[in-house]
Amino acid sequence: MNQIISSIPEQEEKQLECKKSKKHIGELIKEQQIRNVDKDETHFFEKVLAEIIEKGYLHPEVVQQIQLELIQLWTKQIEVFNRGKSSSITEEKAKALLESIYFTLGFRLWVLEDLDESIALLKDKPIEVLFEEGQTYIKEKLVFLKGQYERLKNKLLPTENMAYRDTYGEGIPPFFKFYSPEFASQECPGSIDYPLSHDKMEENGITYMIGYIEKSLLEHELCWKFRGEEIEVLLQAYHKGYRELLINIYEVVLMHAIGRLMIGKNLETLILEEEDLRSIERTIEILPTHLLEEALLTKGMTLLEDLDLRSPQMQFYVMQTLKKYVPRIELALEEETLDKIFTIANQEDLQSIHYQGGERLSDETFKALTERIRESQVVKDKIFWIKQKVQHVEDLRDILEADCIFDKEYVKLYESLEDIEIALLLNLMRIDENDYSEVETEQDWFKWLNQYLKQLPKAQYEVIKHLVQRIKQ
Repeated sequence: MNQIISSIPEQEEKQLECKKSKKHIGELIKEQQIRNVDKDETHFFEKVLAEIIEKGYLHPEVVQQIQLELIQLWTKQIEVFNRGKSSSITEEKAKALLESIYFTLGFRLWVLEDLDESIALLKDKPIEVLFEEGQTYIKEKLVFLKGQYERLKNKLLPTENMAYRDTYGEGIPPFFKFYSPEFASQECPGSIDYPLSHDKMEENGITYMIGYIEKSLLEHELCWKFRGEEIEVLLQAYHKGYRELLINIYEVVLMHAIGRLMIGKNLETLILEEEDLRSIERTIEILPTHLLEEALLTKGMTLLEDLDLRSPQMQFYVMQTLKKYVPRIELALEEETLDKIFTIANQEDLQSIHYQGGERLSDETFKALTERIRESQVVKDKIFWIKQKVQHVEDLRDILEADCIFDKEYVKLYESLEDIEIALLLNLMRIDENDYSEVETEQDWFKWLNQYLKQLPKAQYEVIKHLVQRIKQ
């Protein structure tokens, strides 16, 4: 704000120059090429206003009025935040409220087509009116964005990757619960760990979440064209510890699809075999950079046509990703690590899981263990002893039926188990139903397992169902 005030004396001469010009102000802006104003910038309002003042497109009196109205609005927001009780507020919170005002005003200008419209608004409308309009736009966008998230949440991939599941299952909802357009529009509550192919981490507030969810939908639209279990096999082939990796699933899917197209194969599967990898290497190793990029982009357009993904947004997004992979592929060729981009997976991995449990407990050991669990008063202790001693799923099932775990203790235990362990328990029941959470039973442990399954994020539940189908004892 001080920068705005200090700029006022310099404006009179520039303002006279603008008055003398017969050109439309939009033309003047294009000629002088207002710089450093990116529509995706978090500080959009400040940068637009600073550039407009620097170029002399607002009369000094208008600038002074804007500055005065900003101070008045800031004071009002402090009073509203304190509910009229006191104007006392920490310096940090006062600064945050001012940043929220700037962000909201920036969002109001952000929806416009060009700077010409921004100038007209700043000249014709009071700052408080623009602020209220900005809040309205943000709230409308919030409603739309929540609908987009619900659409995304209902079609999540059945993957065990933790960053993916944590972000889409638990990380995004706090944004809709705690986001405050009134006093903290520049903040972005929630926990976003899963990396997108193109993620603008410098953005804040709702603009970041708009970009994150819209790009997530684009990435999922491509992934939805392929089988979830195949995608999971590709991730397993990429790295055994893929569950803990920060890996973008869309990129893995895209590059395997492109790899198959480059060697003349169809898209009925994403699986690449060793001979496929050698064929890909022979195809691209002789290409200079510009021809490699051209080949990738051409196959990218073929891919989108074949998958009926023709929106301009999708095309732009995929082309961006493929351009990003040109130097990665060249480096992989040089270092002989092309299999890190086009991974080799076995078709057998799609068939079934062969479970080999540990040794069964002896009758004496089992009896002693159940007595110790029964005597424990704290559920954490019970879980500790089960995890320490039980190595076979049938022993786990027998303990669940031994009257040593009660009521909500079951849920706590299930929460401590891996998805594969839950799947193994379900597999023991030999249930043909597709929805395990709807199965009726007299067994307490299974009733509580039903309750646990019902409260799971849909993506995690789908992973467990998928694992049950692949288990082969």
